[in-house]
Amino acid sequence: MIYKLISEKRIKRFSGWWQEGDTIYTNAEAERRALKTGEWHHLVVDEQPEYNPETQYLDYHYELVGDTIHQRFTVKEIEE
Repeated sequence: MIYKLISEKRIKRFSGWWQEGDTIYTNAEAERRALKTGEWHHLVVDEQPEYNPETQYLDYHYELVGDTIHQRFTVKEIEE
């Protein structure tokens, strides 16, 4: 599956079809054509770090690295 990076906190999943003129492509051909535009990318979810759920939580953000979107995690302290 491929995605478009919308913002640091948001991505959009590819619909599965691609239209060029009057022709609609589906499946692997649709993804191939979408990837060629440079707007759509494969997603890699990084491994979640260990954290203490009683005092910490995981935050995330998306980052474009080369031609791949990475979902990165950061451990944050829970504020009292």
